[in-house]
Amino acid sequence: MYHAVFRTDASNSIGGGHVMRCLTLANELKKRGWRCTFSTISETLKVIPALLSSGHDIIDSEARIDHADVLIVDHYGLDAGFETAARKWARRIFVFDDLHNRLHDCDYLLDQTFGCDAAVYEAVNH
Repeated sequence: MYHAVFRTDASNSIGGGHVMRCLTLANELKKRGWRCTFSTISETLKVIPALLSSGHDIIDSEARIDHADVLIVDHYGLDAGFETAARKWARRIFVFDDLHNRLHDCDYLLDQTFGCDAAVYEAVNH
């Protein structure tokens, strides 16, 4: 069984869309036999109660993770520092990002912004 870990948070002011996007992806992976774990803060569960009833594993964002086939990061506050450290336990790293204002250490990066060009990320790296 493959294991995906999602690192995402939500509060009353930000992040609800990030968590719902990850929950949608996790639900699809689960249909295909994956185990999915959400690494998040407690406030997320208050803002997105659907996460509690989803059937996915939920752990505190500070909890130790031993292994994941893929880490999926959807979080404006995390960057290459977090991602590089996660390489100890994550085989692959996938990042959702649309700010292009920080470095990433990932295998896959998805920016769903219409018309976005990879050059915006190249500019961050210089």
